[in-house]
Amino acid sequence: MTPSPRKPSVDPSGLQRPTLALDPQTPSQLPSGSLAGVEKARLTALVDLLEDDAPATWEAVRAELLSAGRRARPALDRAARGQAPRRRARARSILAQMERREVLRRLLSQAGRGIDDLESALYRLAAVDDPHFDARATRRRLDDLGQRVRERSAEREPGLDQAHALVTVLAGEEGLRGPGENYHATDHVHLHRALELGRGLPLTLVAIYIFTARRAGLDATGVPLPGHVMCRLHAGERSMLVDPFHAGVVRTRKECLSYLMRRGLAPRPDWFRDADDAALFQRHVLNLANGHTVRGDDGTARQLRRVAETVARSRSQHPHADPESA
Repeated sequence: MTPSPRKPSVDPSGLQRPTLALDPQTPSQLPSGSLAGVEKARLTALVDLLEDDAPATWEAVRAELLSAGRRARPALDRAARGQAPRRRARARSILAQMERREVLRRLLSQAGRGIDDLESALYRLAAVDDPHFDARATRRRLDDLGQRVRERSAEREPGLDQAHALVTVLAGEEGLRGPGENYHATDHVHLHRALELGRGLPLTLVAIYIFTARRAGLDATGVPLPGHVMCRLHAGERSMLVDPFHAGVVRTRKECLSYLMRRGLAPRPDWFRDADDAALFQRHVLNLANGHTVRGDDGTARQLRRVAETVARSRSQHPHADPESA
């Protein structure tokens, strides 16, 4: 008996899936090469639907292709290099989303093993928004800044004046400070972009101070005040608190307490202690999650918060023990 034509299958989203006229009673008995051919044809047909005008179709096709993962990449790669503008743009968008998912998966795995090198962790975090990010240029820039700070500090008296050479170079000569607008922009979270723009969130600027100090042979640490991380410069048993967000101005403990009072917060001793790399990275991740929330990318924001929660668990801390904004 000749089999009747197979009806097209429909996924939960309502999108009709392209199918081939196969005998429904024998697909499991087909050679693996034939099954692979069926899947290839289905994915190619889905990529063709990227041309569709209907938003509902585009969203359903996008979800299908993302679900297919690596199996969909060959068809998407061809479309991303093709001549059809809409199909090309949408294919590239899906490929970028796939890459971001892979970056976040690796970040989550790293977070579970623990964070002991903030600089390397921030380079991995940069790949969330730039999967092809290459850290070499940023490392060279920090090496150059460290050398300049080393030279300036050698001209000064040993002690805090020598440590303050860090502020002279980064705030005075480089002009690093906080952004005047678009505070939550992801550019202000990423280390390399803050260096390029000369603007960043408090925590991002503190990270630049710390990494430059390490290269210059100085001792700088992060002080995790809620919403506004500060930088502590050390010289033996003495130290000073500087505010990179406000061009490296020196802050007193009294000023910090006034800041907390204005926010209705009772002082906590841990807010005035030096934070380790894992604690600072957790807050970096939350800052980036906030940036993605502001620009409407809730999916990436949720995945970033999962990374932050994993870092917190690895530190035996409550996931929300640290304030989100830096």
